[in-house]
Amino acid sequence: MGIELACMEEPHPEAEKSKPRRIRKILRYLLLTGIFLLLSGATILYFAFEKYGENILRKYLQEKVVLASDSIYHADFSELHLNILTGKITIDSFSLIPDTARYAKLLERKETSRALYRITFDELLIDKLRFWQIWNDRRINFRRMSLTKTPITIV
Repeated sequence: MGIELACMEEPHPEAEKSKPRRIRKILRYLLLTGIFLLLSGATILYFAFEKYGENILRKYLQEKVVLASDSIYHADFSELHLNILTGKITIDSFSLIPDTARYAKLLERKETSRALYRITFDELLIDKLRFWQIWNDRRINFRRMSLTKTPITIV
């Protein structure tokens, strides 16, 4: 019966080198997965905003016109095209329509101006709109706006 002595082997030099490699490999996979998830989320958000953002923006603009004009005017338009990448909004067949009954009531109480307008245009183009500024600062700032065929009628 003999006593066996186990001697501890020293770690292999390549085993020590493979540990940092494994950590770098894991970090690389985590980084690539994070970038993939971020790009996927941004793509989904872009297409969802393209599809549903127009309806949300339509309702928002119509509500703001009614609120800002004390219910004297309401806005109507046929189509609203929105491109968040280029910062461009195109509104087709826009009409700012006065509510003459509401106007008469306010005029009777002398709470409004004497002029009532009806404004229509075929196309409104707003270019270089900064959507993040609208979202964060609640402020609209754009570089260029153009109107086509804009008759203004005093009612």
